[in-house]
Parts: sequence; C-alpha cells; structure tokens
Amino acid sequence: MRPGGISARVGLFDFLKRAPKSARDPKAQWISDKIAEAARSRDALGLAGACAALTQGGMVFGMVYGDLAECAKLHDEAVAALRPLVPTLPASVAERVVELIERARSPIDVSEWRARIDGERRAQAESRVAAMRAAIETASAAQLAAAWRTLGGGRGVALGCEVPADAAVCEALQTAALERLRSQIDDLPDDECDEVFNLIRYARMPVDIAARRERLLADRAAHRTEALRSALDSEPPDRELERAIAADLDDPGAFTVYADLLQQRGHARGELIALQLRAESDRSLEPAVRAYLDRHADALLGPLAAHRRVHDGSDRDAFVWRRGFIDEARLSNDDNAELARISLADLLALVLEHPSARLLRKLSLGFDADYSDMSLDDAIDVLVRHAPRHLRDLTLGDFTREQCEVSWFTVGDVAPLWAGLPELRDLVVHGGTFELGTIDHPNLETAQFWTGSLSGANARAIATAHWPRLQFLDVWYGDPNYGAEATIDDVVPLLARTDLPALFHLGLMNAAFTDAICARIGGSALAPQLRELDLSLGTMTDAGVDALLAAAPKLPRLEALDVSENYLGPDAIARLRAVYPFVVADDQRDAADDDDARYPVVGE
Repeated sequence: MRPGGISARVGLFDFLKRAPKSARDPKAQWISDKIAEAARSRDALGLAGACAALTQGGMVFGMVYGDLAECAKLHDEAVAALRPLVPTLPASVAERVVELIERARSPIDVSEWRARIDGERRAQAESRVAAMRAAIETASAAQLAAAWRTLGGGRGVALGCEVPADAAVCEALQTAALERLRSQIDDLPDDECDEVFNLIRYARMPVDIAARRERLLADRAAHRTEALRSALDSEPPDRELERAIAADLDDPGAFTVYADLLQQRGHARGELIALQLRAESDRSLEPAVRAYLDRHADALLGPLAAHRRVHDGSDRDAFVWRRGFIDEARLSNDDNAELARISLADLLALVLEHPSARLLRKLSLGFDADYSDMSLDDAIDVLVRHAPRHLRDLTLGDFTREQCEVSWFTVGDVAPLWAGLPELRDLVVHGGTFELGTIDHPNLETAQFWTGSLSGANARAIATAHWPRLQFLDVWYGDPNYGAEATIDDVVPLLARTDLPALFHLGLMNAAFTDAICARIGGSALAPQLRELDLSLGTMTDAGVDALLAAAPKLPRLEALDVSENYLGPDAIARLRAVYPFVVADDQRDAADDDDARYPVVGE
C-alpha cells in the first residue's frame, strides 16, 4: 500500500460512520471534501493525481474508489480546483503536475509550462552533450573505450555524463570517442595497453591495435629475456638428455642422469631432481623437498619467485614441482589481492620461457585483473605462440563461485587452441562467455564446458566436433534467463554420433530441458557404449525418470547415473535405484521453493 494509504482508509471509515444521510454517495462526498481540502492547501500535485486517477482508474488521495458514478463530476471539481494553481506552480512539482494533467487529458492549459519544460530539457540535453564532447577531448584511452560501449547501449552514464536519449547524438558522440581513441593507440603507454586492448576487443570496437600490440609484445619479450638471462645462462639446455626425458616423462632413468649432470655443474636443480625422485617412494621426504625449494627459490625460480603464491586471495601454491621441474602451474591475478603488477599473459609467458617450466604438463588460468572487462584472449595467444610441447591438461577459468559468479567471467576465443595445442589431452572451459569456433582436435580425450549460458553456436560446435579420441564429455547448457540459447535440438545431433568409439562418460548437465534429454537417451547411438551418464544440476522430474527407466535396456554398460540437484522425490529415486546399478541423487530441490518453476542450478 502507498504511504498514507492506511490513514486515508481510516479517515474514510470515520467519515462514513459520522456522515449525515444524503442523496450523494458517501465515497464521492469524501473525495469531494478531499479535493476542497487540497485546494485550500494549494496541493497542486495531489489535485493533478486525482484528475489522472478519476479518468484512468487507480487511487484517489490514497484510496481505491472502485465503481463510482460521479467520477466525471469529481474530475470536474478537481480541474476547477487545480486550474487557478497552475500559473504559479512551484518548480519542484511543475513537471510532474503537467505530466499528470496531460495524461488525464484534463481541460487545463499547460502549454506555457510544457514549452518551458521542453526548453529546459533541451538546454539540459545540450549541456550534457557539450560536457561529454569536452570530456572526450581529455579522456584517457580506457575511458574512451568504455564510453564508446556505453553510448552504443543508448543509456547509462559515460564520462560522468548521462547518455543522451537522441540516438543520432549518441552515434555522433561514439564517432568522436572512436576517432580520438584511434589517435591515441600508437602512443599508448605500455602500462595502459592491456586494459585498453581488452576493452576494445570486449566491445568489438573497430580499432586496429595489431601494430601497437606487436611492439608491446616485442618489448615485453625483451624484458623477459633480460629477467631470465641468469637462469638461462646458468642452465644451458642439454638437447640429448631433454629428448630422452621427453620420450617418457614417467621414466626416472633419464631424470637420474640429468640430476647427476646438474649436480656436477653445481646447479640447484640437480639435487632437487634427486630428492624428488627419492620422495616418490618415501613420502617422509616431502618436508625436505619443500624446505629445499624454499632455500633455493632464487636459483630455481628467479623472476618467478615473486609469484610462488596464486595472486587471487586463495593462498594456493602457484607451482607444483615434479622431478625438479614445475609440473603444474596455477596462474590468476585478482585485482583485489595484493600482487606484483603483471598481466596474466605476461606472467604466463614468463613461466613458459623459464627453464623450470620446460616440462610443464598442467596449466590452470584464472583472473586477469578486472575480470568483468578482461578475457583470457591474451593468455590464449601466449599459449599458442609458445605451444608448450608437454602441456596435456588445461583449465580456462580457474575460480570458485565464492570468488566469482560464472556469468561474470569472460573466457574469450578458445578456437585458436584446436590447431595451436595439438597434443592437449584434457580441457576445461569455465565461464559465462566464450567462443569455441569449429572444434577439430584429434587428440583430445576429456572436454568439459561449465557455464550458465551456453550459446547455440557453442552447443552446435560441441555436438559436431571432430575429436575421435574423446572419452569424457561434460556440457553445462545453462539457464535461458541468463542468456543460455541451446535447446534439445542442439543436443540431438550429439546423441546421434557414431564416430566417438572411446566415449564412455557423457554429461548433459545444468539444462532447462533435462526431461527432453531423458526422452532421447534410449534412442541415442551412444547409449550402448556409455558407462557413466551425468544429468545433474538440471530440471528432471518424474517424466524424466519414466524415460530413463524405459531406456535402461538400451544402456547395458551403464555403471553410474548421476541425477543430483534435480527435482526428484524419494519414490522416483528409489525407482531408478531398482534398475540402475549405481545412482547418485544428492541435494534434490523442490519446485515449490522456486515458485513452482524449475531452473538449472547454475545461471548467474
């Protein structure tokens, strides 16, 4: 109820109790008295509101009046009371009063006020445009890029000014911001390039950054070489031994030979290799390994010593060591954490060029500063440029829900990886926005796509991907309320595949159409080979359970079925467990808790 509604209602009840009997409707008399009271107090806004309510319905002086035969007469009374107040309206209420009069089409001349209001609006708009044009002339490149995107949306605040309502004016301001931004690119300071380039790419601005970016990358490569010079000079590569190690990273023999060589040269890595080899069979040596790494951090890490902890507030180790080398790297730069200022791409390049990461097998990439406007495109570019030959396991979007909602994280363009990392075996893509392109990767064995808003194009790319060795596939489809576009029609081609002989695990998860998936499982060409089926995080109901029970004969090898976090009751779960050998059904939800609607678990 509106403020004052209760007191108005009480006032009407009191009036009705003590009002003398008359021919006039008591409600009409109460409203008439209120009009007279508003006229005496010169309440122009109250009278204008009464005019509008009496012609279009609603509340009059805080009261719903219902069916009232005298509406037209009461409107005339309100008009007569309001008309003499209009010429001297207070500026604070004039615009609202005029709008209400016009909405009610009340016979009151407000043309002078309308002309004055429109004139003031034009003047304000012109002033805002002038202020924005002046701001464009002094704005930084990052501010210009952000303003261009906001102006393209037609609303909001850009460069401290409200965006004009006129589309043509917005377009002209966009053009001015774009031209000035283009003029700044060649001379853009190095420390501003990452933010500006990401804003340009994120907004898909027509700005050519290629030449400036190449200069930046060349300068940074030179700085990295200088920073790594001591490490590179102290440990020249032994190509023959490297080839022996690379031939079989699990064979300790070549590592032992290399450890002896480095120990003869007095390099700290030699003793670390020997110590870690012994620790593989004697876990009690692990504290000694950690202590050795601490003592020799400068020799083994050099410029990477400042990045031994992940810069995202998680306090995790950034590097996992195996046999004297970094086996796994976790890199993430959350701008809210205390960190040495370096972009994620530069940090990744430093890792990939460091002798300690020559045998890197696993890499996880998280935040790059302000992740709401930053993608992993630069880091992906670094990966493709360096093409680390031993890398087998890659995660793009290494973060938890406590750190970031999935929809806030932009992964970027994943497509360069298909040709750029042909030896990759395991891939996780985790984020709200990414582009997969045409997937063609003959060696990929595990692919997981975690999102709350899978695009139709990405769903089709996954369904038709060329990955003949794929064994494990998880796809989160997402919530249409958060931009998910995929439908059951995008899943059907995947279920019809006959060219994935190694696939044993299929996860069709976090879908708004889980029941429809269940209905098609039995007829899937993949069904006879599946050992694991994951339909969790979705919207499954008893109808989906019925379909899965009917499909059981078509799933003869199925060992595990996951239906966790759907909308299933105990009876439905019991029916599944009576047919399938192992069913995971944790944390079921109740549609009543979601206003009788059903949603995938992960949207935002």
